[in-house]
Amino acid sequence: MKKIIYILLLTIATITTTNVYALENTNTLNDYQLTNSGSKEDYWLNQSLSAQRLNQISNNNSIQPRTGSYISLEFLTGNSYPNYQQEKSYWCGPATIKQAVQWINGSSLSQQTYATSMGTNSTSGSYVYKMRNEMNLRQSSHSYVYTDASTLTDKWDMWGMVTSDIRENEVPVIVHGLTGILYMYNGRNLGHYFTLVSYYDDYQGSEYNYFEYMDTYYSNYGRGSVLGLHTVNFDDLYNSLHNSGRFIIW
Repeated sequence: MKKIIYILLLTIATITTTNVYALENTNTLNDYQLTNSGSKEDYWLNQSLSAQRLNQISNNNSIQPRTGSYISLEFLTGNSYPNYQQEKSYWCGPATIKQAVQWINGSSLSQQTYATSMGTNSTSGSYVYKMRNEMNLRQSSHSYVYTDASTLTDKWDMWGMVTSDIRENEVPVIVHGLTGILYMYNGRNLGHYFTLVSYYDDYQGSEYNYFEYMDTYYSNYGRGSVLGLHTVNFDDLYNSLHNSGRFIIW
């Protein structure tokens, strides 16, 4: 029965896909795309569901920035976003899940529980589709999907994803990115999960817009500890994710 429902959802999603994504090159997925989506079917389903959600955001006029606005989960709710240092070097996934679930539910389980549930290991870490699954298993306030950032045709698509989730849904956005773009990593380029929890749009232009992210890793690459709350320029983050084909879980 579940398989029938899944196939039906996939068919509907494919039929209703908008032109938000450049999907013509994804019939054959590279190793990173395939292993992090689990299957072609799951990849396409999430691409299609993301496109539908983005189309709805666009219809609600929520994509373009509201100039001069600073919006954070803490500002909207009065609650500080939790920060947990990951207990193992490859547990950025479980620690990120713990933070997000704690934020949404007000309680969470151990990093070990999430690591075991997702099959997190020192070789491959945590796959994106398992991060999505874990978020949807552990809370019911928001249905998470993932998006291949290389298929976004406009940077404002990513802006709409992040800002609508923070502002309208009051939930964090999880990024599977490369740390080389982050100032605190001082050029050290690691595959890493981190969480977008606030944003600012500047009246001078998008090059001054930024996100704030929460990091679970503890290390110092010459600019202080990378653990905790930091900022990343919007254009820089978009270009990094888009050019490297990384994923956004939103």
